[in-house]
Amino acid sequence: YDQSDAIYYMDQSNLSYLRRIVDDRRGILRPITELVPDLEEIEDPWYTGRYQRVVNQIRRCVEAILADLRKRLDL
Repeated sequence: YDQSDAIYYMDQSNLSYLRRIVDDRRGILRPITELVPDLEEIEDPWYTGRYQRVVNQIRRCVEAILADLRKRLDL
């Protein structure tokens, strides 16, 4: 935690677990979907069986995070 700028979670269940083990005093726990406005949470494929859909959701989120980092770092 102390060496991280951000820790991303995929759903509220993940956030609940993270809050049990981390005191987020720096506010670095963030939803992975924060930069993808039309996506609220990553669904859990264990229950839905839609694994490829989840892969696509995660890919969109990671691409948005990387684009934001490149922009902020002027890369």
